Amino acid sequence: MTAALQEAITKDPAKAADLTAKVQAVTAKYQGATTADEACKAYDELTAAIKA
Repeated sequence: MTAALQEAITKDPAKAADLTAKVQAVTAKYQGATTADEACKAYDELTAAIKA
């Protein structure tokens, strides 16, 4: 996940701040996740934010 984030920022440095904000929002949303289902949703949302 970290490598994908770094690659996205390297490809388009102008999107770095926006992408970082999206990742932080998803991370905060699922910070208290306790189930595998929540963890999968967080991973999916992070992946979508990075690829967008």
